[in-house]
Amino acid sequence: MDLNVKLQILKSSPLFKNFPPNTLKAIIEKTQLVTYQEETLLYNEGEHGDCFYVIATGEVTLYKSVDNSEVPVYILGKGDYFGEMSYFNKSGVRTLSAKVHAKTVLFEIPHAFLVLIQQNSNITYNLIKAMNTRQNNVIAKLASASAQSTKKSTKKESSKTIHKNKNSSDDDNKIDESLLNSHIEQTLNPKNKVDEAVEQAEESSENLTVEDMLYNRKLTCPHCHKKFTTPRVLSKHIRIIKSDSDFFNYYEGVNPVFYEVAVCPKCCYAFTDDTMEKLGPTALKKIKEVLETVPKKNYNMIRTIDVALETFVLAILCQTSYLNKDSLVARLYLRLAWLYRYKENEEKEKVYLQVALEKYLEAFKKEKFEAKTELQLSYLVGELHNRLGDPKNAVHWFSRLVMHPQKNQYPAIVRKAREQWQDLRAKMKEEKA
Repeated sequence: MDLNVKLQILKSSPLFKNFPPNTLKAIIEKTQLVTYQEETLLYNEGEHGDCFYVIATGEVTLYKSVDNSEVPVYILGKGDYFGEMSYFNKSGVRTLSAKVHAKTVLFEIPHAFLVLIQQNSNITYNLIKAMNTRQNNVIAKLASASAQSTKKSTKKESSKTIHKNKNSSDDDNKIDESLLNSHIEQTLNPKNKVDEAVEQAEESSENLTVEDMLYNRKLTCPHCHKKFTTPRVLSKHIRIIKSDSDFFNYYEGVNPVFYEVAVCPKCCYAFTDDTMEKLGPTALKKIKEVLETVPKKNYNMIRTIDVALETFVLAILCQTSYLNKDSLVARLYLRLAWLYRYKENEEKEKVYLQVALEKYLEAFKKEKFEAKTELQLSYLVGELHNRLGDPKNAVHWFSRLVMHPQKNQYPAIVRKAREQWQDLRAKMKEEKA
């Protein structure tokens, strides 16, 4: 297959459609074309993955194993890509199985492609969108399979009941469709916690609406210089219920994290209070290139958790387009992980905790911090290692904080680190014994 044909195939993929030829050529240099015969199993769910694929010709089915049966989730054709999730799992395992049903030619893209992902915001944006879409599709397919399984099971039970008691009425043997539909609705459209929080706020004794808890903050866009307002939560209505060990807070009523990112209604440049600095010519040019690929949308409204997720993805795209400080980018990824924890999506939470950790580690290599910030970030790096199943490095970072020359000035964070350090060391000794 000659170079021009390869270029056309990659350009037909939604992942690469906005890329210039030179970038596509660089990608092709890092890939190889492999032909698979019909009915070939590419990989199984749970296996380790070291590459992902773009279909040059042929067809691939992705499926999930449920109750000893295969549930098809996607049927993919020319230009489609798959297998990318193994990049983002710390364990590197496949989340679905993949099978070729007819003779198929695939681009195999190895881990070296991660370099391009980190350098190109368009790829990051498209991958995040694809991950969200595919996750929702998997949930839908599994819910449908669950409903079918429930239906079959109920029919069997009904049949048994009829044989045992021939006098039972038809109504006794009917499936409770309202319960079944309720189960499917909850699976496909789980009620997000921000909606619950909004309802709680509006039913409170103060009879406050969400609008009553917000105010409009005046800002000027660092990119296009348009003056606009963005919603923020009034400090008197920020009520923390409890906190996790990595500083994630649970709130009563409206969650202020939903409103941390300001998005310009004119150009869609997304930024936080930490990233409001004046932009130079190079940064302005790179941000403009990114924003040209982003659909325009107004975010200056009451935000659901999904809208908040979009604003953080936009902020990451904008701030990484011109190589902002790693510590600031890490903070955005950490909040993205927190929002997925709020949605009880552990898989995506861990993906972004891992990225946040890597960015914080880079920040310690390149940036200088004041003592208080250094201690807080050292604790956070230790805690992220801990949450991601790496107790050895967690202990290292907690001990680094405990031994810091200025530890006595900040006893609260040092005490917290010492407690974590002692607990982890005790667990590690038990495991060795």
